[in-house]
Amino acid sequence: MDIGAGRLSDAVLCLREPPPAGFLTRRPSYPWLVVGTTCIAAFIGQVDASIVQLALPALERAFDAKLHVVAWAAVGYSLAFACILPVFARLAEIAGRKLMYLVGFALFGLASALCGLAPSLPWLIAFRVLQGMSGAMLGANSIVILVAAAGPARKARAMGIFAAAQAIGVSAGPALGGLLLGALDWRGQSRADRGIDSIRRRV
Repeated sequence: MDIGAGRLSDAVLCLREPPPAGFLTRRPSYPWLVVGTTCIAAFIGQVDASIVQLALPALERAFDAKLHVVAWAAVGYSLAFACILPVFARLAEIAGRKLMYLVGFALFGLASALCGLAPSLPWLIAFRVLQGMSGAMLGANSIVILVAAAGPARKARAMGIFAAAQAIGVSAGPALGGLLLGALDWRGQSRADRGIDSIRRRV
């Protein structure tokens, strides 16, 4: 474990591509594990791009802001993703695709948590922009990593699965957003907790 951690830290500091884990590459299912990982990233990226749409009225009420202002919580993600994607695609060729992919996954998770903790609308928009940038780190590398792992024999099937994951993510985003808002608020707080907080504020 220490050796593996040392290699990963050296790769990060020296901007070198970390080697794949040997216990995974020896498995016959290794190519499909890589394909599955890229599909997960494609799914969550598309879900997050569309899940905020139904939450805009709730954000208006929560932050007492106009629709054209809270809309930046949705627009900021897509704009950051589209603008920064070519930059990360070029940087990935220099620093290594897997390294940037792993960093993108970590940043995406961090940005998602920060969005739920945002104390104000400007912070929420800023965290959504960070989320879009980290999504671009994933998007800039997903296809290349997938094709390299799948190989010529599996490439067509792997690309079909990847496209399906993206399509399902785009379609599921608004539906998941509606379900979550029906049971929770935009921060993920339950109705019972919201009632308790409201009572505390009155007291």
